[in-house]
Amino acid sequence: MTPTLYILTFINTILSFIRIVLSSKIKITFPVIYDKNLHILGNGPSLADVDFQNLKGDLMAVNNFAFSEKYQETKPLYYIINAPEFWMENVDDEYKSGRKNLTDALVKKTDWNVNFLVPVEAKNSGFTNDLMANNNFSIFYYNITPIEGFSVLTSFFYNKKLGMPRPHNVLIPSIMNGIWMGYNSIFIHGADHSWLKDIYVSQDNKVFLTQKHFYDFHSAKPEVMKKLGKGQRKMHEILEKFVLTFKGYHEINEFANRKKIKIFNCTKDSFIDAFERFTM
Repeated sequence: MTPTLYILTFINTILSFIRIVLSSKIKITFPVIYDKNLHILGNGPSLADVDFQNLKGDLMAVNNFAFSEKYQETKPLYYIINAPEFWMENVDDEYKSGRKNLTDALVKKTDWNVNFLVPVEAKNSGFTNDLMANNNFSIFYYNITPIEGFSVLTSFFYNKKLGMPRPHNVLIPSIMNGIWMGYNSIFIHGADHSWLKDIYVSQDNKVFLTQKHFYDFHSAKPEVMKKLGKGQRKMHEILEKFVLTFKGYHEINEFANRKKIKIFNCTKDSFIDAFERFTM
């Protein structure tokens, strides 16, 4: 490690410690697991080709999965959100109406027991309060505190469930929660992450991204990417978000390997290069 890199890593370690002191909840509880295998259902276009009957183990849904008819068909044991737009009040109206539609769908459709995983920042928010209208939900909280720095210390903080690599995509907390709960094998589906093919810049220098999901592949439209539910991200901010996401997967895989936990990417043509590929 060069002196410059050492100094940067040292600074990131100190900053991570400060974030933990300011933001992380020390006592975190998790559901009791029932299987050794966890299947994370990303919402990428490739999820439409998954044979759900062939998935042996517990299922975890993410973000807007409840809008799909697959939600009631698969009856996932876990549901997880991560983006602050789901619970923050100071966001554009489109996010407020979107999360209202999501909670309405979840409350209406869920007639089985679901362990709902949300960041500690969302505790007592309108989002979690709305979910409690359905007694089938058990809510569990986790720390999304970004942790960076020397690997020995980051692993220690990960093990204490105090934080994770920067959670710029819901797949990062999904995998970390799977590790924390104690699953031996984690299988990832629908994690295409092929956004680079769907970015363009308009004549007035606005950056547009078409985020396609398995439930809206043919209807998805280009939109600006906002930050914390407001404004719009510039190209370098979007690419930085992607860099931190893909980097985070490698950090998670190294952490999982140290704990003898296997992570498999079952997504065909996925852009993620961190996890072992697996075809079911």
